[in-house]
Amino acid sequence: MEQFNNPGNDEDAADINVQTNFLMQVRRQIEGNDPDLVKLEIYPHYYVGRGNDWERDGKSIGENTRIKELIISGLEIYPDFDVCNGMMKQDLEKFFSGVAHNRSIQKLSFCQCNLFDGEIFRILVPFFKENRNFECLQMEGCDVSPECLHLITTALAKFDSLKEIIIFREFESEIDEIRAGELVRVLTGHSDLRKISMVNVPIGRNGCATLATFLQNPKSKLALLNLTINEIDNEGAAVLATGLTGNSTLKDLGFRVKEDITAAGWGAIFSTFQSPNCVLEKL
Repeated sequence: MEQFNNPGNDEDAADINVQTNFLMQVRRQIEGNDPDLVKLEIYPHYYVGRGNDWERDGKSIGENTRIKELIISGLEIYPDFDVCNGMMKQDLEKFFSGVAHNRSIQKLSFCQCNLFDGEIFRILVPFFKENRNFECLQMEGCDVSPECLHLITTALAKFDSLKEIIIFREFESEIDEIRAGELVRVLTGHSDLRKISMVNVPIGRNGCATLATFLQNPKSKLALLNLTINEIDNEGAAVLATGLTGNSTLKDLGFRVKEDITAAGWGAIFSTFQSPNCVLEKL
């Protein structure tokens, strides 16, 4: 195992020792296929100066059969620096190429991460395609750029068993309705989907039309649909309402704030409550 850089003071040294012990303990659990390790959270700042450890741990996670949930928190990717609070570009390839071999993870989460324009999802295509246990993808506070959204869509098109997707974009990189709509189209191919939560993903009218068709499908199992800050106007709301009319599974529908919906659009939505099939509990 490589050593950390020399600490600047005793407090830094103590912190580094804690991080080192934590990494060693978790690594033993991963490599030993510990049945108690079902949830693993990776903190990239623990890897400062440990480039080779990324490859080792990615390979170990790929071979592990016990982990059910993998969380990556605070990931930053640097193309040039040798030492940083994150990973270099070559580390990204090594780590996620290893993870791509895993077949036990059911939930994959990224929290406050730089997704490197979706390069992570290109590398993880074998994971999505071959892991029959995978059910949930979550991205909270991540920089989901247009290219990243495209590569996420491409990855999700490789299988059809997703049950839950959560995308919470905090950054303002422009995403056009065409790419956002393509993601929605691919998601509707996942017949077991129970939850769609997309914040700041501008699906627009076309996305609403696709979702309406999905909601009318008698095989739809969707129970929660959150479309906060997704550039939905009165026409989009009215189109979505047509799908809700014949739906008997959706219980939670969210628009929240900043939508261009006036009384006319809300009237269309509220009219769906009169449908005998309506089971909406929360709006």
